[in-house]
Amino acid sequence: MIEILVPQPSQGAIDTVLEAHEPVTFWSTQLPDEKVRTSVLSEGSTTQAIMEDLQGRIEDIQDAHVVLMSVEATLPHPSEIQKEMPIQEDMEVEEADALTQTPSRISTVELFQDVLEMSRMSRYYVALVILSTIVAAMGMIAGSTVVIVGAMVIAPLIGPNVGLALSTTLADFKLARESIWTNMTGATLAVIISIALGYWLPFDPLGAPEVISRTWVGFPDVALALAAGAAAVLSLSVGVSTALVGVMVAVALLPPLVACGMLIGAGYLEPGMFAGLLALTNFICINLAGVVTFLIQGIRPTRYWEAEKARRSTGIAIIIWSILLVLLLVIIWQAFGPTLTPPARLT
Repeated sequence: MIEILVPQPSQGAIDTVLEAHEPVTFWSTQLPDEKVRTSVLSEGSTTQAIMEDLQGRIEDIQDAHVVLMSVEATLPHPSEIQKEMPIQEDMEVEEADALTQTPSRISTVELFQDVLEMSRMSRYYVALVILSTIVAAMGMIAGSTVVIVGAMVIAPLIGPNVGLALSTTLADFKLARESIWTNMTGATLAVIISIALGYWLPFDPLGAPEVISRTWVGFPDVALALAAGAAAVLSLSVGVSTALVGVMVAVALLPPLVACGMLIGAGYLEPGMFAGLLALTNFICINLAGVVTFLIQGIRPTRYWEAEKARRSTGIAIIIWSILLVLLLVIIWQAFGPTLTPPARLT
């Protein structure tokens, strides 16, 4: 549902936009203060085009407002309304298909707002990072996979990573700064807390297989991180729950960070650095997959004059992430060899 509020003289521009894009339905209400409120019911695939056109129109209209809201249900269902729409014999195939097209993703405006909220630094984010780090560390010491998975559930790491990928795709440097700051704060907190736990708690890495397994990097880890990044972007862009996908991202990032800190705190510097290498590799893979997935989905700025800047930033980001990934893979190959078997570095 798109709610549009404009002065009466500007209503003609709004009607022109809606008639061009043919939403499911729309209606207008005259308000006492010489303004018009237009309510538009639109499918997800059409919403993107309407929002882009509206943004260009209302920038020159004083006291104009556009609000985008999710709709839980409608009666009759939009598909029933679309069935009643006549299909002309001379209608193009693309136009006929558009009448019954299922929305492939939410609009860029809605996606941006969702990701922005998840990428912001807050006390809630800091608290969840601290708690998930402690839970993950206890699970590693106890050798309990169930506890470690529980830590992944509460780790809020999906937001800033998807935010960094989206900021690159849209060339939004404010969102990029916010996402980088949130990412760095979360990673630093996790490592510092883990160092303290590794130093103060009775911790024997040789008896903690969950820790040892994070002291080497293999190509399956790269594949996991790439899949996690792509799945995170897809889940957000189609408007479905990100809870389970957030666990995938946390699995790729939080355990290596915790293992890195605990090993350093216990005095095992070299294995700790390799655990940090795993976390860095996963971070690069998640963001590379996120940028590529956004690009494939056609995510672009809503203002057409920003499209060229976004294309440049996206291309540069893909090149940089790819180069960094290749360099890390070379380091992994040199460190662990072609067999990619876990090294016995703790003995």
